[in-house]
Amino acid sequence: MKAGQAGKLPARKQVELALHESEAQYSLLFNRMMDGFALCEVVCDDQGNALDYRFIQVNPAFEKLTGVPVSEVIGRCSGEIWENPSPEWTERCCKIGLDGGQILEERYFARFDRYYYGSLFQTRKGRFAMLFHDVTEEHLAQKYLRDTRDYLETLIQNTTAPIVVWDGELVIAFVNSAFEQLTHYSAADLIGQPAGMLFSSSMQASLEQTCCGENWLNLELPLLGRSGETLDTLWNTSTIKNEDGTINAVIAQGQDISALKKAENATRRQLDRLAALRDIDTAINTNLPLSEVLSIILDKAAEQLGADAATILLYEPHSQRLEYLVERGFSHPILESLHLSDSAAGRVVVSRSVVELHLPESERQFKRKGLSEAGFCCYLGVPLITKDVVKGVLEIFLRHAAPKDCDWRDYLATLAGQAAIAFENRELWRNAQENHNSLLLTYDDTIRGWAHALELRDVETQGHSQRVTDMTLVLGLRLGLRGEALINVHRGALLHDIGKMGIPDSILLKPGPLTEDEWKIMRRHPVYAYDLLLTIEFLKPALDIPYSHHERWDGQGYPRGLRGEEIPLPARIFSVVDVWDALRSDRPYRRGWPDEEVRAYLKAQAGVQFDPLIVEHFLNLGL
Repeated sequence: MKAGQAGKLPARKQVELALHESEAQYSLLFNRMMDGFALCEVVCDDQGNALDYRFIQVNPAFEKLTGVPVSEVIGRCSGEIWENPSPEWTERCCKIGLDGGQILEERYFARFDRYYYGSLFQTRKGRFAMLFHDVTEEHLAQKYLRDTRDYLETLIQNTTAPIVVWDGELVIAFVNSAFEQLTHYSAADLIGQPAGMLFSSSMQASLEQTCCGENWLNLELPLLGRSGETLDTLWNTSTIKNEDGTINAVIAQGQDISALKKAENATRRQLDRLAALRDIDTAINTNLPLSEVLSIILDKAAEQLGADAATILLYEPHSQRLEYLVERGFSHPILESLHLSDSAAGRVVVSRSVVELHLPESERQFKRKGLSEAGFCCYLGVPLITKDVVKGVLEIFLRHAAPKDCDWRDYLATLAGQAAIAFENRELWRNAQENHNSLLLTYDDTIRGWAHALELRDVETQGHSQRVTDMTLVLGLRLGLRGEALINVHRGALLHDIGKMGIPDSILLKPGPLTEDEWKIMRRHPVYAYDLLLTIEFLKPALDIPYSHHERWDGQGYPRGLRGEEIPLPARIFSVVDVWDALRSDRPYRRGWPDEEVRAYLKAQAGVQFDPLIVEHFLNLGL
């Protein structure tokens, strides 16, 4: 799987992949270990008493050192494998597996007359591990350290794992050829030198701990090579003790994991870059101001590409000029626009390709002064292109040579693509807003046309819709209505009598009083308004006034008989204004009322027909 694809996997899958890689590394180390290793479990009777131990897993070195084929070991107990097994040894192994702890001692194995230095330690309840290597020569010659060195030299010079040995004073006593190849030091360069010369000073405490008997297991260490380079390595150490328990030597077996770390770093870098692109996408899709989106892109260029300074310019094709929109990393801002013919950015636009320049030789192509003095030595300009149209230029300034690797340059192109999308998105958003506003104006023109058509039909109410609409908006503002709510009040007020389109002319235009049957038909006009407007999506929020402006505070209104605050607030506001305008207007069957009589009527109907609070606010307008 490619590194870039790992970031796209679910978290659980990534964990599974990581476990798989870890198991592969463990298996490789396990199978290549020169020391014999066996994992065993304690076999007990029904009362929990230990009888023997059974082999679960052994490495190839186990077969090599013991002479017992792996196929004869796995799944079998020690009593089935060894001739005349030692009861004391079996008891001690089982005790370690059940009670925990660790022992180190020489032990003779019956199938082969050799001596081995063994280590037993519990891995979990009921299980223990056995690790051992040959110390026969040391035992026979009573020259423990010298013979151990002879044995190690014979054994480890043929291994590919780098190995180093130092004494209790942290002085290097031995290195194998693999260690020489890894560090480019010769054995003569290292033997007799302090072990600290190979590791950073921060590792001095860890080195001293090993000389106190504390082993390292799978510890990552930066190893210093001869040319000063830092190598990523993984180490295991074990100590060799004298008879009195003091540390005689420390053996460290390593593994060069530079390639693995490089792959890990590449994966981490890819994940970081994907996260940066996700942040940019989020900024674009949330319709942040263009300058903020472009600033985020420049920040990501600094974080992910190591850009020391950067700018984004907008190309204006009509004027053939480039305008600075955002920049970062410069001590002084520049506001001057650039012409295509006299700038590096202009070359980018004309060539529609990446332009790379070296400073200070090419500094004359920049309006900005002092680039070389600021330490910049490299410039890259990338065109921002969408739909085959150049939108602008992304400029990167570096205080070092631009990396040649494809990943770095591909990511630079990706950031430029994101910036171009931001430009395109701004244009699309602007066009959408213009279309939306145009559509709203069309809607409002249509509504006003409907209201005017109603007034032409019902001559006696001409001008009424616009007056009550204007006054309802004034009162709505006083009562805290804002934004969309006020827009819907405006539309609902203009269309408050739209339902009268369903009332016959014989009733609507009748000069005299209506009969009870005619009133029943007339009271249906709010329902007709509801049925009509409900089918028009953008007018649904404006239904409160057309449907409910004839409801009364005391519940005696129509069409639903709503009471008090059950009546929508816009309808309660409008009903006061509607009655105020109707009473003041002349009708064929009566003259308009004087303002004082209208005010007195509204006061009298507060709490009966109208919301008392709304009447109070209306009268305070001083009309």
